[in-house]
Amino acid sequence: MLRIKVDLQRFDSQPGRGVQQDALWTLRLAEPGGERVLTCGSRISQPAGGSYAEVVAAHRQALATLARRIEPVARAFVVDGATVCPAG
Repeated sequence: MLRIKVDLQRFDSQPGRGVQQDALWTLRLAEPGGERVLTCGSRISQPAGGSYAEVVAAHRQALATLARRIEPVARAFVVDGATVCPAG
């Protein structure tokens, strides 16, 4: 079973400027005889308008970007123990 843990370490908003999210994410795969673990980090910035709705939308977009970064790494990790973290 693959487990994915995401630790959002930064979740900043600057209305009219942008949002920033820093996350550490860990993939943990249980295997016969033990488990494999890979921990990676991502920093995502997204422009945001001045309203609260635009800031919320920017955070949603940043979270979607994070999910798109994790997904291919998780798929590769299940198949190949030599998977490495992506840049950024």
